[in-house]
Order: sequence, then C-alpha cells, then structure tokens
Amino acid sequence: EFKHSLHRSMHHWNPHPIVGISSFCFAPASWMYGAEAVALVNKGAWRDPCCALSALLAVLYFLVVITSLLADCIYLKRGHRSFYCYLDIVVASSCAVVSFIEASLRLTFSVVGPLALCIALAFWCSKSSPSMNQWIIRHCLWHVVAGSICALLPAMDPRSDTLPGAARAVLQVPFGRVLAAGNITELRLVGAGMYGGVMTPLVLLMSLGSVREGVYQFGLNFAGHVRVAPSE
Repeated sequence: EFKHSLHRSMHHWNPHPIVGISSFCFAPASWMYGAEAVALVNKGAWRDPCCALSALLAVLYFLVVITSLLADCIYLKRGHRSFYCYLDIVVASSCAVVSFIEASLRLTFSVVGPLALCIALAFWCSKSSPSMNQWIIRHCLWHVVAGSICALLPAMDPRSDTLPGAARAVLQVPFGRVLAAGNITELRLVGAGMYGGVMTPLVLLMSLGSVREGVYQFGLNFAGHVRVAPSE
C-alpha cells in the first residue's frame, strides 16, 4: 500500500507550464554555491574541500534545473516513465547527497537533519498525489521547498552549530555566510555567467518555432516512454 501511494502520481501527471517554471526553484542554490566557490578561490582557499564541493554543487543544481524541466514538463506523459525521469532521479539524488555531505562539514545534524526531513516529506507528498490538480500543486510545492532549503544550506554560517536547531540558526544568521562575507561581486558574476550567459541564448534559440520543434523531436528519440502497470 505504501509503495502504491508513493508512485500514485505517475497515473495522473501530465505536462503543465507551471510545473516547468517551478523547476527553476533550484537555480538559486546553483547561484549561491557557485558564488561561494568563486569567493573561496579568490581568497586563496581553493584547497578547502568546501570549495570543490561548492563548485560541483553549482554545476549539479544547474543540471537539476534542466533534468527537472525535461522530466516534469517537456517529456512528461501520463501513465508512463521516461529516460528523463530516471535521469532526473539520478541527478537530483546525487545533488542531495553531495549537498548534505558539504553541509555536514560545517553544520551539525541538529541543523541538517530537520531540513533533510522537510525535503523528504515534500517529495513524498508530491509522489502520493491522487489527481492531476493535486500533483501540479504538490509538485510545485516540492520544488519550492527543496529549492529554498538547498539555497539556504550554502548561506548558513558554521556558527549556527552552537544554536538549538535549524530555525534558530536561520534567524541568527539571516544573510548567511555568502552575503555576510561581502561576496556580492561573486553572486553577480555567477548569476550573469551561468544563467545570463547560458540560459538567455538558449531561450532565444528555442523561441524559433522550427528550432524548438527540431530539438523536441531529437530529445523525444531518447525519451523511451514505458507504460506503468496499473498496480504500480
């Protein structure tokens, strides 16, 4: 029964633009981790494990935006799984694991644990959606909750270890270590480079109907939609 409820949403989901737009909720996390990595390099701390992990996470969260958009909107089909669904699961799961490893190097379990639990609950809520309308709301909520928490993690200061719980830590350090350290230049640099420099040309290119259709058909060749059994 639990397994059935966990996969209930796939019998109802269908492409919806709001869900596709909500995929960009993971963009701020990519932006924040990228800014942190650039700031650490500028300060000569490029050998710090957090620098390498932050750089990796900046790329992973950027990929999460893309795979989520492909799996949850562009190539989504009711009652079917696609290659992009599995790809999204692998990329997002890897991103989550690396995120909490990086956070564990700075924060205690009393801070990281409750945040991880919130993400897990939001995911379960989406997967157990009983209808299309519910799936749209719950999946967007899952993107908002997960994206917000993952953007919060790089902004939390190690000093929050001394505080009782995540909520107190967030209130204690509202601007986080990235902003508090004065890394505004890095934030702008990463934002302009990763999203202005990559996303803008992509959006402009995809605005051309013939190009958009050609790209869609190319991606469809890899989708490999497989019908899900009613019992699943």
